[in-house]
Amino acid sequence: DDAAHPCVLWDWRLGELDENPLVLYLGFLGALHPSILGHSWAETAEATEHQAGDVPSYDLWSIVSDENSPIDRRLRVLHELAPNDEHRVAQYLVNELSRDDLPPDWRNGLIFLVEHSQFDDEQLRRRLSGLLLDFALSLRHSTAPGMERVVHSAIRSYASLISPRKAGSLLPLLAPPNPIETRLVTLLCIAHLFANEPPGDADGLRQLSNRVYELADKFLDRDWLVAGEKA
Repeated sequence: DDAAHPCVLWDWRLGELDENPLVLYLGFLGALHPSILGHSWAETAEATEHQAGDVPSYDLWSIVSDENSPIDRRLRVLHELAPNDEHRVAQYLVNELSRDDLPPDWRNGLIFLVEHSQFDDEQLRRRLSGLLLDFALSLRHSTAPGMERVVHSAIRSYASLISPRKAGSLLPLLAPPNPIETRLVTLLCIAHLFANEPPGDADGLRQLSNRVYELADKFLDRDWLVAGEKA
């Protein structure tokens, strides 16, 4: 069953509010593109909070759909709409991430927003998981600022949407950095997938198992072991 894991994506990785990937990214957008956004992150949050409470949802959707509206504003409004319109938000996220002409900042924000959204529909889950894996595999070659967080977010969300028997699809993300390091976050995802029980002999995960063993053997060698992220 591909719906073996909860639809709500993992909460343990989000930490405190100031470490929340979506909040950090919105702040990053404000710092990186002040001329595009035209206002501060604090002003955006305050304005959006007011809008979500006083404006009908169909008007908020017009903000989300307005490509001339600042990206951070659209993301905030979309996030505010989610609790009361989960299925529509889920459909919108998947449909937008399926586009070939996504502006990078909008794509990155949507990937972060996926971590805060629910996907109950099995068809949407399958479409989204494929998109997230494609993004992780392609964007890990990027040298753009802040892209490591985007790639890690895509990997975590992807792993939350698949069943343990599909864990083999994570194997390419255990390759050496190119230039983004994806091995640690992928290993954590694999551990989470098999938290309840180890994989069976018939799961077709021999290559994945061999790679995990290879990494453990290299980085935990007592002659070379150095404290830090890899260890």
